[in-house]
Amino acid sequence: MHCTGLWMVELLRTTRPVVLACVVLCARCAIGGAAGERHDLLPREGRWQAFPADVRTVRVDPAGRAWFAVNGSATVAQLKQQVESAAGCEAPWVAGAKSLFFDRRGRVWLVPDAEPALLLGCDLKLRTWLERRVVPFPEKAAGSAAFESRTGRLYIGDALGVHVLDDGRWSYQQLYARNIEQGAYYGPTKAFGQPQFAEDADGRVLVWTRWGYGGLTGTIGFFVHDGKEWRRFVPCVDGKASERLHSVIPLRNALALICPEFGPAYLAATKPLDERRREEVRKEIVLLGSESFDVREAAEKRLSALGMDTLPLFTGALETQSDREIEYRLRRVVDTLSAAPRVAGHAFSFARHFCTDHDGNAWLWAERCVTPSGTEERCAYWRISPAGQVSRGPPGLMAWYPDSTFVDSRGRLYFPHPGKGCMMFDGRKLRPVTEPGEASYQSILGEDKAGRIYLTDGRSVAAFRDMGE
Repeated sequence: MHCTGLWMVELLRTTRPVVLACVVLCARCAIGGAAGERHDLLPREGRWQAFPADVRTVRVDPAGRAWFAVNGSATVAQLKQQVESAAGCEAPWVAGAKSLFFDRRGRVWLVPDAEPALLLGCDLKLRTWLERRVVPFPEKAAGSAAFESRTGRLYIGDALGVHVLDDGRWSYQQLYARNIEQGAYYGPTKAFGQPQFAEDADGRVLVWTRWGYGGLTGTIGFFVHDGKEWRRFVPCVDGKASERLHSVIPLRNALALICPEFGPAYLAATKPLDERRREEVRKEIVLLGSESFDVREAAEKRLSALGMDTLPLFTGALETQSDREIEYRLRRVVDTLSAAPRVAGHAFSFARHFCTDHDGNAWLWAERCVTPSGTEERCAYWRISPAGQVSRGPPGLMAWYPDSTFVDSRGRLYFPHPGKGCMMFDGRKLRPVTEPGEASYQSILGEDKAGRIYLTDGRSVAAFRDMGE
């Protein structure tokens, strides 16, 4: 529901000037050869512009040019010729590719229709090409996913894992080995979905795949890549492993807000405990059995203030504890830490992360939220800062569950919904930007250098310029 075209890296969520996008093309006519300028794709004056029926979708490159995906087919050689020729057009177009996206260096990446197991990358300035074998996604997943870190590491998903291009060197991380070993699948198809990506304040990239989206299987827990090593994290809630996730939202201090497939959202650590901290915790646990009441109370207070990443140490100590006083206080510490998953006192249930704005605030839709005062809010948007502060979204978005979200170059948020139109929030007020008759567009594809917003209803593509201020 939240992807446009067939890519779920979600260009709609990125807050950096990175253009990661995809294009899905239908092979209805033979194109081949060099791509010349098409005048029916050139931008026009006016509020709205509808594009020809053969345009399937649009993506915008780092220079702000809209690239058009059109119906057609081509061999690999013809596709390369198209791309190199299109680079000189004002309105570039490409046919014969399953996917197309750009990195910040201006390289274009695509997967040919003719060879879906081949990833191609082209430096448009040097006219040089890179090739990489990939595992094609199943038809339901329909595409791939890509993400670029702040340091320029490029992550490209395929049906079994993630390819990483870092300073000219490729590597690969399998995501589903544990699923395959345990026979853990969502349904009988035993197919996996598209990886999702997010980057924390330390530059580490978090990777996971949603469970149940399109009937496909997700990762068991989530992965963290620091540029050198990969680690898998399977959070625990109430002593049980929480394996099936929907969203992972990085926060400060190596914490993340986890939105599971079902149930309440919670906080989880994204860094393992080092030995120094483990030893400090073990010493504090011993003090829980001190003969001095004040020492026991102080130690319990210090332990109760630690992060959730220490929780496994306490649950492990409980299993082997013979001192009844220590056991009693350890259980109180565990109860306190288990209640800590609330974000600034807010308890979210059935939460879904839609986008992150230019200030790093995560926008969350929750079916239910219990606030610190005990009041219950239903079907509302919430804004969560990187520090974990929570504020309510615009009241006009109550019960508004969009198909996608988008952040434009000015930091304004767009919320399209089929049948309701598109709303825009500029940080102060919420207002509609489409008319009732224009309400069928449910996904925003991107924004060009002139400020045109490209939308699709899944069948046709149009662009509009927001005239209201």
